[in-house]
Amino acid sequence: MALAVARLRLAAVAALRHDPRGVVRAVLPWLVALVLAAAAIALAVRSTFPSVLATTLIVVTAAGVGLVGAKDAALDPRAFRGMATPGAVALGTALGALVSPLTVVALGVGIACGIDQGTGLAAIAAPLLATTIALVRLVADVGAARDTWPWTAGAVLVVVAILALAPLLGGIDAGIASLAASPFAAATAWMLVPERILVALGTVVVLAAAWLAIVASRMSRVGRPRLRDHLGLLRAAPAQPWAVVVARTVTGWARDRRYQANAVVIVLLPVLLAIPLWLAGLPRETWTLLPVGVLALFAGWSIHDDTAYDGSAWWMHLAARVPGWQDRLGRVLPLAVVAAVLVTGAAVLGVRLHGDRDLLAPVLGASLALLGSALAVSSVVSARWPYAVSGPEASVFQAPAAQTWTAPLTQAGALLASAALSAPILVPVVLEAIDVQVPDSQWGWMGAGYAVLVVAAGIALGGWILDRRGPEVLAAAMRD
Repeated sequence: MALAVARLRLAAVAALRHDPRGVVRAVLPWLVALVLAAAAIALAVRSTFPSVLATTLIVVTAAGVGLVGAKDAALDPRAFRGMATPGAVALGTALGALVSPLTVVALGVGIACGIDQGTGLAAIAAPLLATTIALVRLVADVGAARDTWPWTAGAVLVVVAILALAPLLGGIDAGIASLAASPFAAATAWMLVPERILVALGTVVVLAAAWLAIVASRMSRVGRPRLRDHLGLLRAAPAQPWAVVVARTVTGWARDRRYQANAVVIVLLPVLLAIPLWLAGLPRETWTLLPVGVLALFAGWSIHDDTAYDGSAWWMHLAARVPGWQDRLGRVLPLAVVAAVLVTGAAVLGVRLHGDRDLLAPVLGASLALLGSALAVSSVVSARWPYAVSGPEASVFQAPAAQTWTAPLTQAGALLASAALSAPILVPVVLEAIDVQVPDSQWGWMGAGYAVLVVAAGIALGGWILDRRGPEVLAAAMRD
């Protein structure tokens, strides 16, 4: 059965020989797996490389194998529901897993961690690697079946972010002892700890039983065909105006190249700012902490003209009489959640590079205050002063003919107003950092609370303006 599965895989690759993209998707996971396994062993042998960074690199990169690989539904247990011999199929599938690129990666990581770091680190890295990839593939399959790919992408990003930050933040040493009896740790020291072999074998037995249960249950059921209406998130959104606007906003960030250009700027600008500051030899406080505030500011500022992105579709808001505050809430909420996670991660990374962990609370509070202020100002500006933007099919670098001198003035004004609105938190934190080096940790909670208050005020004021200027906003959005 294992040979049959291997032949099926090779036949699938051969069948794609006339499709260059199919060949790339079929071969790329193997190349990534081999390179990653070799890198894992090389990093383990090189004792000067930090083990925590090596583990993080291996886990995050390996998670990409499950994303770039071609979707292989032929080995899904549900595909065997019509067969009378699920036991033989299960055995063949288990043996066929040995010819999977994921096995190569897991084996390379296990061997690498066992060479230099011992079974403890292997018990952390290999299970994280295997479970991450399994979760990515499972969620991707279920998401594809239910047309919930935005939720799938969000779940994958959250899992990868957690796995990336966990080793860097520390605190995993306490869990090594409890995970040292895992089957992955047993693989690196099976001759020394016989009971771990039993744990590994028991794991295989439990997984095999679960596989058989899935096949048996599917064999006795008849699936109903799903009707695809291509509504995506709109179909899953609650029957509330703000929820529908949230779904449209998330769809826009995922598909509209103008939103995507803003996302690229938000992520790359802090990095491009930190590198020159570091090369110029400026103090560590400058190039490690300043980019965090820049990230927060530009993340909130990026939606200062989002109503114009709707174009002629804005008439639906007028026809449906969507309350202004619900429109503002629906546009702010997705970005606020994602940006808060990004700002928190950037603050943690910046403080860790700086070296003084006592700065985390005040830096995070000041950054969240900047983010909330920018979101509040953007909610008001996009309702009161929208300006013409390029269409969704045009180049993001192409300025529309109807754009006047008011566009750069609005952009600069929104930035300055955002910085000024955050002054009650930002200025005291900076002054206190200059005087006593480490500001009070209470600024963290104060900054977060201030951000919530100003965002609520911005949504209320922007909604009030939008209720009174709906036709003017439509006229501005239709200019190109």
